[in-house]
Amino acid sequence: MDKGMFWAVLAALLVFSLIVATVGGVRDAIVGYVMQTSLQHAQRDMAAAAVRQRAEAARQRAQEAARQREALQARTLAPDQQCVSGTVVTVRSNDASQLIRGGAPVRCSGRLAEVPLR
Repeated sequence: MDKGMFWAVLAALLVFSLIVATVGGVRDAIVGYVMQTSLQHAQRDMAAAAVRQRAEAARQRAQEAARQREALQARTLAPDQQCVSGTVVTVRSNDASQLIRGGAPVRCSGRLAEVPLR
């Protein structure tokens, strides 16, 4: 092999090595970009899921609070009712009568009956 051929082969190997190194660097850059983008999407998806989860929890708490208010309101004595000696009494004009449910007087304390009235 003569000197010219040697230098041509050496130059070709050098060019080939540079191309391989450049392609490898580009590949690494692309892989890095894809990984970074995937991570950003995953973080965004997780944040959105957390927001949805908090909103759902708040909605459930609001529903539970509404149910509790309704249950309390259903047990609250009406304006024409009083709690007398632990029993609900309905007072209309000059007439007073015990409130009976299931054959027994409805028990109460303060302005609340033990069972729902409505």
